[in-house]
Amino acid sequence: MKRKIISKVFLSSANNWKKFKFKNIVIFYKGFIFGFNEIEIKKEIIKNFIKRRNWNFLKKNYGNFSIVIKFTDSFLLISDTARSFPIYYSVKNNKILISDFSKNIKKNFKNLELNNEIKKLSLMSGYTISNYTIYKDIHTICAGQYIEIKKKITKKYYIDFFPKKIRSK
Repeated sequence: MKRKIISKVFLSSANNWKKFKFKNIVIFYKGFIFGFNEIEIKKEIIKNFIKRRNWNFLKKNYGNFSIVIKFTDSFLLISDTARSFPIYYSVKNNKILISDFSKNIKKNFKNLELNNEIKKLSLMSGYTISNYTIYKDIHTICAGQYIEIKKKITKKYYIDFFPKKIRSK
């Protein structure tokens, strides 16, 4: 017998997260996209990320935002090109947990193992790199990235931060 996957999203309107539904899909977003009001942002999220996966929309439009879309059997996490509003996630023991604070995820697991290498890096520099956190089972989305969480986790970047070809002298 399959074990049921438990999924929880800890994103609060007190932290300026907006929530709306489209059919049986729940959408959370925070921030803004230049030139779009709140109603237009909702329409664009539905059109570009739910009805189809149009990543060109993000390449052509700028802003400071994070988006979490909860489908019936999966999640889609999207970050702007600066990672203005971090999103943390964990997939462990048939649980998918998503939050804007890693503490909310940590509270739901008893014995999270520290990633000592990343902890040292964080203590020396004041931040972590890539999708790492100080906990081995809690990860974060990177700038310009989208992550789909289903039976497996798929991570892709919708923007290239580096030139395709570097000229040699």
